[in-house]
Amino acid sequence: MCTIKKTDEEVYIFSNKEVASEYFVLEIISDRLRDVSCPGQFMNIRVQDNSYDPLLRVPLGLYKKTSRGISFLYKVIGAGTRLLSLKQKGEKLSILGPLGNGFNLEVNASDMILFIGGGHGIAPLFAAAEALLGKTEKIIFFYGAKTKGAIVFVENLRKIADDVFIATEDGTSGTRGYVTELVEKFLNKNTENKYNIRVFSCGPKPMLKAVSSLLEKHNVGTQVSCDEYMACGIGACRGCAIETIQGIKLVCSDGPVFEAKEILWK
Repeated sequence: MCTIKKTDEEVYIFSNKEVASEYFVLEIISDRLRDVSCPGQFMNIRVQDNSYDPLLRVPLGLYKKTSRGISFLYKVIGAGTRLLSLKQKGEKLSILGPLGNGFNLEVNASDMILFIGGGHGIAPLFAAAEALLGKTEKIIFFYGAKTKGAIVFVENLRKIADDVFIATEDGTSGTRGYVTELVEKFLNKNTENKYNIRVFSCGPKPMLKAVSSLLEKHNVGTQVSCDEYMACGIGACRGCAIETIQGIKLVCSDGPVFEAKEILWK
């Protein structure tokens, strides 16, 4: 499992492009972050130089490693990400990271890997899938969102996955309904599967809770990347505490990746 190697670094923006309504991909230039960051970890980004408005940094998870550095897929959901979306090529950002503990990517060649993502929670799963290319038997993506406009980079997923299944709540893309319904149908059809199934998931808390319950019923090991709001990102403020079978843990420093069976879902 990847662990914390945090350093505060000033980096240049290579690009910051809107790829769908309110969804952006930010690429920054940094050999260090590319070399030490692992899928499931995140960076804390200060979006304003010489200003504490907004006070808190923006936590973003690794989406992709590039020849120049790393990129992030993010959605504009507040003041911090709104300001970040206005940043241009050549501007500087202060990035603290990588932070947190990433996915355990130790797999067997005979494993079937299921990635279950909701909304922009697809970002760390894409990074994990790229890291597992050629190391496992099959990679299958299940991608859920409220509507078609929140489904991004399906063509990229198809390049690295054997199958991609999509669900939207309004039925505008893929199957109408929840992504967990697609996963359950798949598991029910594959009860006699010769592969050992491993699951990686990231998305809204209600989705992760449903994924955890479903996969526990099928006795499938599942890692989840929790999408709690993180303020300091280093475990000092304790604002991202969650309950686990081992007591209170912090998403930013103990996670954000946990075994699903560890978490006491509310």
